[in-house]
Amino acid sequence: MGEGYGGRVQLDVSLFGRFNASLGNVPLFTNAGRSRQVICLFVFLLLHRFENISQERLIEALWPDDESDDPVNALKNLVYRLRKVISAHGVLDGNDCVVSKGGTYAWNSDIPCFIDAEEMEKLWRKAKDEQLPVPERIDLYKEAISLYKGRFMEDFYFEGWVAPLASYYHNIYMNCLHEVIKLLNEEKRFDEVTALCEAAISMEPYEETLHENLLKSLINSGKKSRALEHYNFISRKFLQGSWG
Repeated sequence: MGEGYGGRVQLDVSLFGRFNASLGNVPLFTNAGRSRQVICLFVFLLLHRFENISQERLIEALWPDDESDDPVNALKNLVYRLRKVISAHGVLDGNDCVVSKGGTYAWNSDIPCFIDAEEMEKLWRKAKDEQLPVPERIDLYKEAISLYKGRFMEDFYFEGWVAPLASYYHNIYMNCLHEVIKLLNEEKRFDEVTALCEAAISMEPYEETLHENLLKSLINSGKKSRALEHYNFISRKFLQGSWG
């Protein structure tokens, strides 16, 4: 947690799995149930913090089915509530964070922030550089994978603007897994492949390629009885059509 923006602490945001945002170690949203739309506005502005976003675009994202009789005022009220949540924290001023100008809104991009989804994408892009030494690429992929704690904003998945991003980041996660598994196999680091596959399967039990790679890694590391046990286990699960 670094200091920044006038000596104030960094904003840390987790978008994978359960949403969480904090300043220092203190949660920014203490009542997520009542703040659902406020959180959506917050995340949308944060992910587009280098843009000025029009009222129309925000209304389309937050009320896609004309759910509000007066969307312009509803948006103004939502912005007011978000500013109030931030100001109540006592570290940042909500008016400084959410800036309005000429019918547009923007998150103040001068405020330092760490967003797990953005960091994972940066690490993935860096790891793809084939000019880097293989051990370094492996470390970058593994660091990217470690940030993924579940689907992007899983509690908000049915918001129209969330689903495409969830798919995008899930594809990056799976690409990281497949690429690092390939590199680890080339390096004959089979136990690490096993550990990665087992962790990933706990989140993605229906991804057949993960099971295939797990079985191969167990066989390659001489653990044939464990491979047979896992094969029998997943065969039953897929036949039953349920992982529960």
